[in-house]
Amino acid sequence: KRALTEMHASNHLMQRMIDISPVGPNIGVSKTSTVLSDPVNSTTNPKRIPGAVIEYCIVVTNSGVGAASSVIATDTIPAGLTYVSGSITSGTLCSNSTTAGGATVAGGILTANIGTLAAASSYAFKFQATVN
Repeated sequence: KRALTEMHASNHLMQRMIDISPVGPNIGVSKTSTVLSDPVNSTTNPKRIPGAVIEYCIVVTNSGVGAASSVIATDTIPAGLTYVSGSITSGTLCSNSTTAGGATVAGGILTANIGTLAAASSYAFKFQATVN
């Protein structure tokens, strides 16, 4: 609700509340990372040290009321890391990103051609990288 102030013919200001509804898409992006393993500790409390494997998840969310079209998400693999070939999976959330593929890697840049992202939906893709 928003306040709307109006001037009436009698020169009196009146204020009333009106409903404002969002229109169209509203895109948000989040990125998380988890150290999966390292060469010293394996999977027990792994650290980000050379040889460690880190999993990243990027989620693109449309919290709007309309679909977003031609959605493309890109992410640069951070310096000091090497992409683990074939590690990209996708889905609607990080927790269910189990479909192989969903993005491509070229020149250290991941690109997900999402296309149309429906209202109130999300697209997630995960990839792994090794610490150099």
